[in-house]
Amino acid sequence: MKKSLFYLLVFGLIHTTSAQFGVFSSYASAKGKISGDGITIAPEEASGSFGLGLFLDLQLGEKVDLQPYIAYGIGEKVEDESNNAIGFGGNVDYYLGGRTASFFLRGGLGVGIALADVDTNIVKKSATSANLGLGIDLSDTVTLVGSYGTQLSNSSNLEDIDISASGIELQLQIKFGKPQPRKRPGTRRYIKL
Repeated sequence: MKKSLFYLLVFGLIHTTSAQFGVFSSYASAKGKISGDGITIAPEEASGSFGLGLFLDLQLGEKVDLQPYIAYGIGEKVEDESNNAIGFGGNVDYYLGGRTASFFLRGGLGVGIALADVDTNIVKKSATSANLGLGIDLSDTVTLVGSYGTQLSNSSNLEDIDISASGIELQLQIKFGKPQPRKRPGTRRYIKL
């Protein structure tokens, strides 16, 4: 029953909005930090990861898009062990001068789940993060986004120890389906906010 309601909601949103499916690839560079008892340990160098994902671009108005996504990240190996993860979340894009200006601000929330075999007595397998960024629609189907993200949740399962990370990401999106025309407001259907 819950699954049926979820599908009904998703297809209802797609039908009542201007929506496009898409894929993205990304590169992220992040630094972790461990702190506790007045001591902070942070590596000098950042670690990188590549990501691939799927998203749905829902146009909620002339200036606002909602993009739920799911992604697979391939991180640098740690002690010859894979450091991959899956993630899901959503971004809100706000077009500063309307959709025809092509520039937008992005804000979003996401959850990452480690696929590596980790000692859950020490660290958690998942983390919540937030991001802020800038993007530009290079065409009706190609978008480039740069963002800064920071972890909101503590990854440590140890008392008085905090483990967190932050970093930057560059993302290239390709949208499929019917490109959304860049017309004056009132010529497309939107969900009223």
